[in-house]
Amino acid sequence: MAIEPKYQDTIRLSANTERRPDKSDPHFKGNGNFGELEFWADAWVNSTKEGEKWIRVKLKAKDARPMGQQFKESLGDPLEGIGDVPTHTATAIPTNAPADSEDVPF
Repeated sequence: MAIEPKYQDTIRLSANTERRPDKSDPHFKGNGNFGELEFWADAWVNSTKEGEKWIRVKLKAKDARPMGQQFKESLGDPLEGIGDVPTHTATAIPTNAPADSEDVPF
């Protein structure tokens, strides 16, 4: 399913109306996307000792594959081709000279 251009690369969060204050449930829940990747988002409002507010966001891929694998598939592997070494097959050449030959040139 194609994502509307105005909603591409965004996260949409809503207040978690099912939040249990005695648990560590997120304050906000939602979803988002990055390119073709879609994920769930949870967010918590925290504050420092000085009282400054900050938000922690946790993303979880909607797809069961690890997010790194999804990035590789959607964006391509940036390391593809690096370190590829051509393989060669060595062929042994039999010698007919006996091991104790006195005709050694050196």
